[in-house]
Amino acid sequence: DMGTNSFHLIIAKVEANQTFRIVDRMKHWVRLGDGVDHRGRLDEAAIDRMIESLRFFKQLAESYDAFMHCIATSAMRDAPNSKAITRRILDELGLVIEIVNGDEEARLVFQGVRSEGYLNLKEGSSHIIDIGGGSTEVIVGDQNGVLTAESLDMGARRYTRLFFDNQRYTKHQLNKCRKAAASKIQSVANAYKSFPIQGVYGTSGTIRVLAEITAMFCQLDDSSQLTLSDLKSTRAKLIDAVKNDALQDSVEAERQATLVAGAIILEEIM
Repeated sequence: DMGTNSFHLIIAKVEANQTFRIVDRMKHWVRLGDGVDHRGRLDEAAIDRMIESLRFFKQLAESYDAFMHCIATSAMRDAPNSKAITRRILDELGLVIEIVNGDEEARLVFQGVRSEGYLNLKEGSSHIIDIGGGSTEVIVGDQNGVLTAESLDMGARRYTRLFFDNQRYTKHQLNKCRKAAASKIQSVANAYKSFPIQGVYGTSGTIRVLAEITAMFCQLDDSSQLTLSDLKSTRAKLIDAVKNDALQDSVEAERQATLVAGAIILEEIM
């Protein structure tokens, strides 16, 4: 999974009953979103980080005699030089990169969440929010599959680069980020109004970490649920903690840098 923030490798064995058993997994912070030039192209440093990560992943997959399927999302989808990059990866590593569109990314997110068994789809539909580095997917699905989905070109690293590149979280910049997120969401809101909200599930590292930090600030024992009121009430503490590098022990630095933008996106969606 070649994301805008990080690359994830999961090696799984197919069991006799067609379920998957994960035998190894690894994550690299590749930060493709940091390597976008003024034309939207991925720069050489980002491409080099990408290739080194894929080279390592390929060696690990080969040690398990595993077939490797590479799926690229928002950063490669948006980059004008993505075709040249995929050709270089094929020439150097022999890997074919599949760049999926937003609809397919949303479908894969839904399939992944459903396979974990969290969704209570027998009672109707569920809403799923997935905040990535470059895009955010908002999905409604039931036991038959995806009912509606939108892939919005706003993500935690993309909005950090656009609004907080100087690491200054002024009221003006915070408002600009919030208005941008609200505009993206309002443009597609009508598509969701016909679906009753029966259960909302957050995926991705951004939402998980925000839930854990909010639980810590609110002194809650359970970080598996996150309310909008709790998220809003801890916004100032989150900004102070990020500015003062106070989350260093509990949150990876690469994630910490994008949390404020991620929190604003999540607030607006909720």
